[in-house]
Amino acid sequence: MSATTNAMFLIEGEEWKAAVDGFEHAIDLVKFIRQQYGDYFSITVAGYPEGHPDGYLADKISYEEELANLKAKVDAGADVIITQMFFDVDLFLKFVKKCRDAGIMVPIVPGILPLMSYNGFQKMTGFCKTAVPPELSEALEQVKGDDAAVKDLGIRYGVDMCRKILKSGLCPGIHFYTLNTENSVMAMVDALGFVSSTEAIRSLPFRKSTFDPRRTERVRPIYWANRFKSYLFRTTNWEKYPEIQWTNGAARMFLDPPKENILNNVDATPEAAKKLLEHYGEVRVLSAQRMERKTPQANRSLQSRVYRF
Repeated sequence: MSATTNAMFLIEGEEWKAAVDGFEHAIDLVKFIRQQYGDYFSITVAGYPEGHPDGYLADKISYEEELANLKAKVDAGADVIITQMFFDVDLFLKFVKKCRDAGIMVPIVPGILPLMSYNGFQKMTGFCKTAVPPELSEALEQVKGDDAAVKDLGIRYGVDMCRKILKSGLCPGIHFYTLNTENSVMAMVDALGFVSSTEAIRSLPFRKSTFDPRRTERVRPIYWANRFKSYLFRTTNWEKYPEIQWTNGAARMFLDPPKENILNNVDATPEAAKKLLEHYGEVRVLSAQRMERKTPQANRSLQSRVYRF
């Protein structure tokens, strides 16, 4: 175990199955960590304001039994609770109060997922059996054909949720689910004023790395500041193309390319297309069939995945 790791978030994996003679529930892992390592690790566990999709929401146990299970995890040594995503703030605040009434006194941090796309929202809420307030559902239906408008709605709605939660005084902070697309989250962070304009001014001419071996660096080559067409710059807006990030082997990006150059399909003038070609190089498309034969593990890793706890 790395000496720099001192916090753990214990959640259920996708399609998780208990191993023979292994841990069957999160509480088993919490107990094991406390028995083996004492208080060295800070342990965070999952909470479900609306109920677990495979528990209360599946009519397998009562809501009170779910709260009892959560309290058992806390009594076993959990320090913090982070919740499943939700969109009904009143329901979340009731959950916090029920936890307190049940004797669960550790910090409860709300999990906030910004809306990224209409289809993604429908899949996630359906998969997690998340309740959607009527006002959000109606607003979303009006802009569902406009991805930019959906994101703007998600940012505004998320900011309102966070403000209401923080105003309640029941939670110490917010946990954001980025799903590898941080732009909406950063827009919410800015709107909420989590980072003041004075604190945002860096004393160094570059953004410090979060990678441990480079945290203390103070000098970088001066030409780095002038790399306008750097990799980071060129990939800033990649989240506009969700198929690149969450897709499967049957998506269009894995089909064999058409006879004409892909750049010809870009809505751009010949001069603009030429500049794109010079900037990015020749376009190459790897078919799903070729990937299957060459790297089946990589192909499996690109299968569509939705994570929850």
